[in-house]
Amino acid sequence: MQGDGERTRQLQAEAIALLERHPAGEELASALTRRAGTFAVATQPNETLAAIEPALRVVDELDLPRFRARLLQYRGIARHDLGNIADGVQDIRAGLELGREQGDLGTVGVGYSNLATILLSRSAQESADA
Repeated sequence: MQGDGERTRQLQAEAIALLERHPAGEELASALTRRAGTFAVATQPNETLAAIEPALRVVDELDLPRFRARLLQYRGIARHDLGNIADGVQDIRAGLELGREQGDLGTVGVGYSNLATILLSRSAQESADA
């Protein structure tokens, strides 16, 4: 639900609980990925990182690289928010590359926006080095 973060997180948790009653599938991978993204855009890096781990397990088990690409970007945002700029940039770039390989232009476009936002806050030399 747009604009109501608490309600969004509650509904996501309920949906994930329902999906976890069944064998893991693309729907669970999508829900777990969305939950991580919700935390990432809300600037909740610790929650983002905690949500990414189970999501990556499911995504990797099911071999769903388009979700992995998004999760890498969310992890990059979280790492940046926690002060780990180099690893954050590396994750976002890895997510961009994976999205490009998959032909997922939405993920690639958002990834470039994420990368630009992070690099914009750095000096020119730091941006070049990242």
